[in-house]
Amino acid sequence: MTEPSFLKMLKGVTALSVTSVLILLSFSALAQTVETESTHLPVALYRGCAVWVGDYALYIGGRTEAEQQDTIIKYDPHTHEAENLTTKLPTPRGSISCVWTGQYVYIFAGTYSGSNLNDILRFDPDTGIIEKMQEVLPMNLTGTSAVWHDSKAYIFGGHNESKVFSDQALVYDPSAGTVTNLSSRLVTPRAGTSAVSDGTRIYIFGGRNVTTVYTDIMELDPDADTLELMASRLPHPTYHMSAVWDGEYAYVFGGADLTSRSDEILRFDPHHDDIGVLSVHLPTPRELTKAAWNGTVAYIFGGKNAGESYDDIVTFDPHGVVHEEEPEPNALLCLSVLLGLVILIAVIMLASPKRKKE
Repeated sequence: MTEPSFLKMLKGVTALSVTSVLILLSFSALAQTVETESTHLPVALYRGCAVWVGDYALYIGGRTEAEQQDTIIKYDPHTHEAENLTTKLPTPRGSISCVWTGQYVYIFAGTYSGSNLNDILRFDPDTGIIEKMQEVLPMNLTGTSAVWHDSKAYIFGGHNESKVFSDQALVYDPSAGTVTNLSSRLVTPRAGTSAVSDGTRIYIFGGRNVTTVYTDIMELDPDADTLELMASRLPHPTYHMSAVWDGEYAYVFGGADLTSRSDEILRFDPHHDDIGVLSVHLPTPRELTKAAWNGTVAYIFGGKNAGESYDDIVTFDPHGVVHEEEPEPNALLCLSVLLGLVILIAVIMLASPKRKKE
């Protein structure tokens, strides 16, 4: 008996659906979310700062294993070039923080030749001009973190040459030319934090003082000038990590405790006050990286492990990344599987011979 043409068609669709599922599974298994770029920094660097300035990233200052740097490095992922700009910092400096305003890069404090700094620098990428601002921070600081939020820079923690750690949250307003203290303070004095802004709140991660490394995640409401501890905490005491905000989550890269470095990538969901370790990792354990977010991926620059520093540029794409302990379904894959099952059931029912009435 000849098989009906519509049945052949259904079987063909079923085969196509199953093939699509297998292809999707293959792509899912092969997807790479952490990659090391072919381009490298001119030298191995750590303790600098990084920002994305529209079409490219800047890595500013920092140090090699031998000395501090006064360089500003431009990394262009479109041309795959990383090169030193002709503009230099006024002095070499490391352990700095910086923010991008949409027009200027502001660079805060740091350390140079054994002395900490309190100055604020402004760099204009369009003109290549760097200036020292009249305003200064209230104390010489190294190891701060900073974010740009609502037309102001917020600078957190740090310490001076005497290892006196700060619990201050400083606000630099370039339009007013002022540096002020929030009344809110970090829960303890500390340096080596990282911070992100979601446009409404600022989240500050970890940090350390002389003897203690913290697991804290703090939430700052700049408008209300209130700071609270989140219920969730970092999986391990961590400082000297880097972090980015992707519009929905914060991602935290690497870092250290008092004895070792981490290769973990964490995802923090402030809406559900939840943090977890991702199934992907940095190429090696490292601290003192700096990260910049371009709207799609994060670029993580350099860093240091015990006795070794890095010149690599690591790309992290959060698309498709899931918690190890709580996998998220792939919507397209689930839909394809469901469609294949429905068609398969329909084919079986249609192909089954009907029993004659007795």
